Amino acid sequence: MRAFSAGLALLCFVLVCFKGLIEGNSFNSVLQHSLVAMLVGAVGGYLAAMAVQYVVKNEFDHQYRVPPVEESSEAPVQPTAPAQAEGPTENASGTRQRSVSAGR
Repeated sequence: MRAFSAGLALLCFVLVCFKGLIEGNSFNSVLQHSLVAMLVGAVGGYLAAMAVQYVVKNEFDHQYRVPPVEESSEAPVQPTAPAQAEGPTENASGTRQRSVSAGR
């Protein structure tokens, strides 16, 4: 933003300075008008850069905004343990094991 403002201010200064020198105006007059043009260019460039930044930021937010995650009032779901099979099962080594059930 500041770079655009400074660039526009310098451009305004140079253009008004050359225009005044080509027309044959006095040095004081050329310098005074060039400094005023530089001030106007700096303020105008800053305002223009702010407007462009505002438009680009809002458009980007509008295009790529992720909708907020709504929090639910329900309790979080707890993962359940896998059900154990009834009867004998095989473990990793291939041997048979009996499952232990409560109450047997």
